[in-house]
Amino acid sequence: MAKTIGPSGGYLKDAELISRYGIRRSIRTLGNCKNVRYSECNGAAMVALLEDAKKLGFNSNFWQQDDPEWDGKVLYQDAVKASRYGLPGLVDGRLSDKVDRLVSKYSELIGAGLENNWHGPIWDMPSVLAGLPEPGLGFAEMPVRDRLIRIMLSGFCSGSIDHESINRRGKAIITLLAAIDALGYPFEAKILSCGMIEGGPHSGQKSVTEIRIHESGQTFDLQRMAFMLGHVAPIRHLLYAFETYVQDGARTWYYDNALEEAIRQATVADGGVALDPMLGHSGDEKWNDDKSAQQWVEAQISRIDKEARANMGG
Repeated sequence: MAKTIGPSGGYLKDAELISRYGIRRSIRTLGNCKNVRYSECNGAAMVALLEDAKKLGFNSNFWQQDDPEWDGKVLYQDAVKASRYGLPGLVDGRLSDKVDRLVSKYSELIGAGLENNWHGPIWDMPSVLAGLPEPGLGFAEMPVRDRLIRIMLSGFCSGSIDHESINRRGKAIITLLAAIDALGYPFEAKILSCGMIEGGPHSGQKSVTEIRIHESGQTFDLQRMAFMLGHVAPIRHLLYAFETYVQDGARTWYYDNALEEAIRQATVADGGVALDPMLGHSGDEKWNDDKSAQQWVEAQISRIDKEARANMGG
């Protein structure tokens, strides 16, 4: 692994990561796991570092596999660009229909009707197809939601999992997040990857990489989120590439379930929502078909809605 040509003369130091990218590294104790190397940033910081990889001297040749299907037939530079702007064709009307149905159902529970307007958070597909001037659906009276919903997503995916399951899970999560956003709940969503560092100066240490892909108050970017969560390239390689850069040239292997569980428990204890792990070595039946995935979405948003209203005394 090549070293950077940054001002430190080696891999980027903590002060440089913070000043140039807003990436923070620290040592933490999580549950029974001690001396955990913890790296955290928002999605824009991750993309900025990935964009500078070549200039900094990082070797990203491991991106290309013998089988181009592994990365979803997307080149490294194109995947990094899509992480910032999204990838055309990943979002279609069917996703909007699912969000529409969820919002209609749960808006009744919180007493907020829907009306047509151009700037609505979701599309009213019949209006779009009919060419009506206001094809959007928005709340007639947007409810005020003060409680921040913090959502944790596991960034692990076994190499044995097929692309269809990855895509299906991604679309389910996107549907859920879009519905939460349309219902007026402030939320943040972050991807976490937990494992053990192999190689380099920190070999053998436990590691957590946290990337906040959506922050409270930020406009929900459906196209970008669709790529980050529903395409195989970020799941298979972008996250690992970023981990390599912030771990001084080492990769994180041997996914640590105990470490993830400690974070899940801490997230829930602090009022957050920890969604199901990404996909283990044996996969997960709920990502095998669309019906099961939709049932998962319904169950998650029902739980989030119930807990949020309970915290507001509703």
